[in-house]
Formats: sequence, structure tokens, C-alpha cells
Amino acid sequence: MWFQTRVHRRFVVWFGALCYIVFHDLYHYKEYAMKYRIFAAGLAVTALAFLSGCAGSVNAGKSVSIAESTASVADEVKADASKTESAKVKLDSAKVLLEEGEEEQAAALAEQSALEYRLAVVTAERDAVKKEDERVEKDLRSDVERKLIYQSILDQETKGAK
Repeated sequence: MWFQTRVHRRFVVWFGALCYIVFHDLYHYKEYAMKYRIFAAGLAVTALAFLSGCAGSVNAGKSVSIAESTASVADEVKADASKTESAKVKLDSAKVLLEEGEEEQAAALAEQSALEYRLAVVTAERDAVKKEDERVEKDLRSDVERKLIYQSILDQETKGAK
């Protein structure tokens, strides 16, 4: 979380104290109310910008582990090696960057790798579904042909019985 570091905790404490002072004085000294309101609004916008910047911290380790798990899924479904090669290179680069401490670049490469692995998995599943669909269509055609053969035999026997 964003408040786990000492700097962020100090900021929250000082921000709280400053807000208390501003709003306390705003209540007691109404002639300065407009100045305090402008000051408080500026302070709130600054705090929001600071806190939103801290909340969006990158977790490259998590991105790498997600990419690795997606890679294992791609291996399980036997995805095309030509489609997973680029993802593997990016994942390896992300691991190296993570060890060097470049978390943002490592997270970006890991996320790209995970997306490429997902694409390979989806493509492999689509190909498997296409093969199954072709097999079912072939079976359906053979069933229709079989039905026509049985129908012709039945027609011949009913004509022969008359």
C-alpha cells in the first residue's frame, strides 16, 4: 500500500495536521475564509496528485510471476513455438531488468510477454476448436450420406414390395 513507507506516513500525518489547522482557523476567523478555502483547495489538489502517484506503484515481481504462469499454460496447451519465442525473450529480459532494479521496464516487458503468451494460448485453442469443428462437420456429412443411402434402400424395398 502507498502508506507503508516512512515518507508516506509522515506526509499523511503532516497533511492531517495542516488540514486541521486550516479548517479550525477557517471556522474561527471568518474574514479570512476565502483565502483559506483557496489554500485548502490547492492543498487538496496537491495531496491528491501526490497520493495518486504513490498509489500507482509498479510491482514487477508480480508481473513476472503472472507471465511465468501464462508461459506454463502455453506449454501445457502446446502453443506454437514461433509465437512464444518473442514472449520468452521478453520474459527473460524482464527477469534481468528486475534483478538490476529497473522495475518499470521489467514490469512493462513482463506484461508484454504475458500478453504474447495469452495470444499464443488463444491461437492454439482456436486451432484446436477449428480441428474439432472440421471433424464434426465431416461426421455430419457422413451421417447425411448414410441417411440418404438408407433412405434409398428403404425406397427400393417399399417399391419392390408393391
